[in-house]
Amino acid sequence: MSAEARAWLRRVVPGLLDGPLRPCLLDDAELLLGELTANALQHAGGVERVAVCCTGRVLHIVVHDPAPVRPWRPPAADAVSERGRGTVLFGRLAVDWGVSTGPDDGKDVWLDIPL
Repeated sequence: MSAEARAWLRRVVPGLLDGPLRPCLLDDAELLLGELTANALQHAGGVERVAVCCTGRVLHIVVHDPAPVRPWRPPAADAVSERGRGTVLFGRLAVDWGVSTGPDDGKDVWLDIPL
């Protein structure tokens, strides 16, 4: 699923934007979507849907999974940690990220990448 989602993202994003892509936008978006989908597959029972849209000056990416449990936010990842690096990437490459739950099962993990 992760590779499929990343390929889909590379096809869809250019059509959502009015102007030229900033350097590295697709690379950043692909890396972060890969991390979101990998986390959902490994920790939350799978990916139920992926959504991407542009709002204002950000690319908004959402991955919905079936588990209501919020992602773990480690205090800090060190050079030898095997876990916790995804949230570090979110904090470095996205202008914001978070988790939304609704009346149905599961959750949306979302992030905003600057255009």
